[in-house]
Amino acid sequence: MATLITDDLEIHYVEHGPRDGTALVLVHGLFFSTRLFDRLASHLPDRRIVALDVRGHGRSTRPRHAYHYSWSSLADDVVAVLDELGIDRAVVGGLSLGANTALAFGLDHPDRAAGLIVEMPVL
Repeated sequence: MATLITDDLEIHYVEHGPRDGTALVLVHGLFFSTRLFDRLASHLPDRRIVALDVRGHGRSTRPRHAYHYSWSSLADDVVAVLDELGIDRAVVGGLSLGANTALAFGLDHPDRAAGLIVEMPVL
């Protein structure tokens, strides 16, 4: 478990598996946290998996103002975690809120996306 500071917010994340190979970044749905992916990660022990608590969820900071929760802001949180870990490109996948975050990541940072997994996007 680790936490980084970006835009005066603490973003919590966890890593599973080896540190080589293409990373799979997983983003949870509304009202969930990194714990959503613990079981999945245990079934993929040879895969580098990074899961993060997006702002307002889990152990990450809960901003007070709604404008802090834009899709681009959530995608930037993914980029901040990638930068912290020295990862240039990753497959980013998410469920519900996380799916929209993955889509925003792909739109805002296409050069960082090795692929997207989109499960039940909100919109």
